[in-house]
Amino acid sequence: MRRALGFAAPALLAIGVTVAPWLAGSRTLILRDVLNTHLGLRAYLGEAVRAGELPLVDPLRAGGQPLLGNPNTLALYPDNLLLLVGSTLWQENAHFALHWLVAFAAAFWLGRAWGLGHEGAAGVGAAYALSGYFYSQLNLYNAVAGAALAPALVAALLELGEARTRRRAAVALGALWALLLLAGDPILAALALGVGATVALARHRRALPLGRLAFALALGSLVAAPQLVETARLLPESMRGFWGYQDIGADTRAPATLVDLLIPVFFGRPDSGAVWSGALFGGHPPLYFSLFPGLVALALALAAGRPLGRDRWALAALAALGLALAYSRGTGLATLFDRVPGGALFRFPEKLLLLPALALALAAGAGLERLARGGGVRPFARAAGALAIPLVALWLGFGTGGAAAERWTLALLAPALDAATYGEERLRWAGLAMLALATLLAALAAAALLRRRPAWAAFALLAVHALSQPFFLAPLVPTDDRDFYAGEPALGPHVPRQAVIVHGGVNDLFGTSYDKHLPPGAMEPRVAAFERMAFDELYGFAGVLQGRRYEFNFAPEGLDHFVVQAVGEGMKQFTDPKRVEILRATGAELLLLHRALLPTDAGEARLRAEIPGHGRSMFVYELPGRLPDLLLAGDVRFAPNVNEALETIWEEGFDPTMTAVVAGSGAARRGPAGNVRRIAEERERVEVEVDSAAGGFLVLRRAFLPIWRAEVDGRPVKPVIANLTRLAVEVPAGRHVVRLWVSRRPLHAALAGSLLGIVGLLVLARAGGLGRERR
Repeated sequence: MRRALGFAAPALLAIGVTVAPWLAGSRTLILRDVLNTHLGLRAYLGEAVRAGELPLVDPLRAGGQPLLGNPNTLALYPDNLLLLVGSTLWQENAHFALHWLVAFAAAFWLGRAWGLGHEGAAGVGAAYALSGYFYSQLNLYNAVAGAALAPALVAALLELGEARTRRRAAVALGALWALLLLAGDPILAALALGVGATVALARHRRALPLGRLAFALALGSLVAAPQLVETARLLPESMRGFWGYQDIGADTRAPATLVDLLIPVFFGRPDSGAVWSGALFGGHPPLYFSLFPGLVALALALAAGRPLGRDRWALAALAALGLALAYSRGTGLATLFDRVPGGALFRFPEKLLLLPALALALAAGAGLERLARGGGVRPFARAAGALAIPLVALWLGFGTGGAAAERWTLALLAPALDAATYGEERLRWAGLAMLALATLLAALAAAALLRRRPAWAAFALLAVHALSQPFFLAPLVPTDDRDFYAGEPALGPHVPRQAVIVHGGVNDLFGTSYDKHLPPGAMEPRVAAFERMAFDELYGFAGVLQGRRYEFNFAPEGLDHFVVQAVGEGMKQFTDPKRVEILRATGAELLLLHRALLPTDAGEARLRAEIPGHGRSMFVYELPGRLPDLLLAGDVRFAPNVNEALETIWEEGFDPTMTAVVAGSGAARRGPAGNVRRIAEERERVEVEVDSAAGGFLVLRRAFLPIWRAEVDGRPVKPVIANLTRLAVEVPAGRHVVRLWVSRRPLHAALAGSLLGIVGLLVLARAGGLGRERR
């Protein structure tokens, strides 16, 4: 154990130094999805957990969107218990920090299950946890847990085939599978299971107990049943359920981007917003900003030699397949996802890079163990020499600024790279190539000096790797002062907390308006300045942290209701007057914009305030004549699709305070509005008394979801969609009591199944004598 801790110390120290400010609460991660997506998705969950509740609906997002049923919220993941002792933002940072440590431990276990000693297993942990692949997970709350747990699942599957570890491995397999299903990314869970099952079958063949494997997975699935059931209830009517993901091949990488394996953060620094390579990744920044594994890890992997054994060859084949598919942009392989049944649901083929990341880490661990066990420095020296040749060429080519290097680079990286960007970047590339080369030479020198003490030589390589990777990959984990985001946004005093808000910059609802280019004099690095500006201007995540309700702040993963996202995406193409009418029809009260509406485009919108801020003003508009909280509409128009509903709303004289546009077909109805009296109103339950001379439709300023149920005077009725996205119920003439609620029966059944799964795992652990295998 002491030897294992000694070899693990450099990597653990590197991780610990980085995450200490996150756990202390002084700094917070800020890059991309950390604040802009996941903090907003989970803000209401924090309130609910602290109140002892398990909500199915998030009332702060787009009129009430799925919470538990959206796997990206990780609503049932165990570390949500940290919400009881800290803020939502602190818990989010703790989630990243803890899973970074878990990633090292899981990869260490994988190394041991692979057959490596403590030295090699520590090498696997360091190569995986400090790789660019894993660093790139540290802005993806819904992916980092899956990436951290994946090596452990593979290890459990390998140990399941060993007689002496079979029983405890079965328990671990069931528990890990449950955690992966709750971790927010089912694609990573499936990939981990696929690679683990493949290498375990290749190693053990008939000795692998398939029945026990299936039983463990079934128990794990039962534990995760509440998540699975709620997602299944909502997926068919989500954007992903309707359309999947179009043009999947556009999210693959161009083969030329493999240069990032040698030069870290080649495609621009994400901490300064200077990522220029969108054309190489489908028109947007890459999912993983850098895959740089470290030159020491690469050299160790090459020094390991060719694979020996069926399991090694199986993993190598999977890694090669993952690389080929992930880097297939511009090749025929990129269309494979469109041809495979269900392939349209697979977003970001880059996730296949888990396979080569695991393979490279295991190869690096094997190379390190070969050195530590007296295999000599020569294999590592040869590998380092082979890597040094292209590094020297890149250093000299970029450093001298030769015409041939420029032509070659521009041709290889077209159309993403132009001559101006090349001129700005080449010296940065040359410097990084020189530093990477220096790191490689330092590792080689240390190994050569300690060649007579191979264990110390191996330790020295781990130390060089652990010191250099945080330096090279620091742009992937920018942070900011956490206290800033705990204060009051600058726009906050001008926007009532109870108001229903639409921010024109969220999801670019009012065109591509939320410009990330800051005015002269803005603070650096730019990503921190942008996030501070977004917070002060009540961008979505800032408002929901304070309990403010927003409309059309749908999640980018496409798991909110289809019509909400379809209308929101369409708004990007509409004119301002049409956008304003949509907001009035759906009940928005205030519109926040960074630009003023033209007098001819404002329509019914009235300027409430102009607030100066970060080099520009924010404009707050009131939207009078909007849909009220509760409307019993006697004037009803029917629309068979969203386009016809929009045309009706855009008609001159349309009045959302009197008229409802209901999904379906039928003749228009003309009648007086009825009276509505609240009896009870909660997050997932509404009860009202209505009175109408002619009947009509009761429209609520809440989003329609298929999990809503309704009854009139105790008789079940079917909820429908009105005014594009709203929840509505038809009621007959006269006085009636209408009750609407979110159905929890499937959840209760799933919770019973989850309890059964937990009991099953406990019984399996006790029967197997967890921690003490029989001789």
